[in-house]
Amino acid sequence: MATYIWSGDGQSGRFDDPANWSVGGSAASTAPTSTDDVVIPKGATVALAYADGSGTASLNYASLTVQAGANLDLPYWGNVTINTPVVDNGQIAAGTAHVTFSQDVTGKGT
Repeated sequence: MATYIWSGDGQSGRFDDPANWSVGGSAASTAPTSTDDVVIPKGATVALAYADGSGTASLNYASLTVQAGANLDLPYWGNVTINTPVVDNGQIAAGTAHVTFSQDVTGKGT
């Protein structure tokens, strides 16, 4: 298990693009998996993009943390399933997408 921190250095908003992540202060060589913790850090705005244009996305991690001052913008259409415990101290925006949280959402965010 590792902690992946969003860097946004990739050319896409895709969570499956290793170039968008750092681990231990270094560029990640792989994208996070279901055993990893994922952090959207303060000051970051992440616009999640569908990997294949299908209009469906599923986030499966050990945990997902949106820090205070961070934004996770989900697609404005389609279906997003978040199969991980979420700590939201920032902002998660969903537009008109249908979003399903299958585990607990805690924190002080919106």
